Amino acid sequence: MRKVITGDVWLRKLYLTELLDLSDVEVTGMYICDMNYLTSLVGSPKFVGNGFGCGQNELTSLIGAPATVIGSFSCELNKLTTLDYIPLGINGSFNCVGNQLTSLKGSPKTVKNFNCNHNLLTSLEHAPLEVSGNYACHNNKLTNLKGINIESINGGFFCHDNFLTSLEHAPSFVKGAFICGFNNLIDLKYAPKDVEDRFDCQFNNIQSLVHGPTEVGGNYNCNNNKLINLEGAPEICWGYFNCSGNELTSLIGIPHTMHGSFYLSKELKEKFPEEYIRSLSSIRDDVVYLDPNGRPEDEDDEDDEDDEEAGRDEDEDDDD
Repeated sequence: MRKVITGDVWLRKLYLTELLDLSDVEVTGMYICDMNYLTSLVGSPKFVGNGFGCGQNELTSLIGAPATVIGSFSCELNKLTTLDYIPLGINGSFNCVGNQLTSLKGSPKTVKNFNCNHNLLTSLEHAPLEVSGNYACHNNKLTNLKGINIESINGGFFCHDNFLTSLEHAPSFVKGAFICGFNNLIDLKYAPKDVEDRFDCQFNNIQSLVHGPTEVGGNYNCNNNKLINLEGAPEICWGYFNCSGNELTSLIGIPHTMHGSFYLSKELKEKFPEEYIRSLSSIRDDVVYLDPNGRPEDEDDEDDEDDEEAGRDEDEDDDD
């Protein structure tokens, strides 16, 4: 006789160390057992019809997981080293963030959002072949993006905080943000040409913005690289443009229109005064000179004034 639970099963944060045996039961809705002390999924329903969540437990394996899960599957913040025994049928979001994975073997092939960040991955081989939403593989140990075979995604792409030396295999079109900062990139070859949200390539070793996106719908961060000019930047920046932390010798390539502020290093103020910058670009907001810590010079002045006032107060206290 078929055993069915109609609706959702919520077992969140109940201090469970094991699951009630529902291994011969089908759940038509969601089955959520996250934020417990589970070391095993033995006892899970054999079928879940609208998403399964087992995150924030003590799991080292997915043994005992449902045979089939329709919808999303989340196993984040456990101690998983493999994705063996992952259910069939997953077609929503797939979240395996914050584990100890060294391989994506077993991942579903078609998902909405894919989040594998904060693992120990050195390769994206076996990653989903179709991702319609966000794709997050940041904070791993990746040296390349081989394994991605996606031309465009309707969300953001996040590959920052890895060891990438190239953007080869990255999507060509990104409807959300494209974040590739804190890597070892020397150029923007293979970057998408059209990014509908912000673009961020800060803290790399990039020597030129040529080959970077020509359409960016939000902020553009290329700070703390090895740029000597801005050739290759988009003609229109729809947010702010930050090129501080570079030893610029020329502003060739500066966007001719910026809908936010323009940030550059404080050390370049004499070489590139605000009046000169505004003669090259129509900037809606401010021209801001940043110190090496990324703070505006006005803030430094305020800090100095505060220090002086504090010193005067101390002197007055001493006089008292």
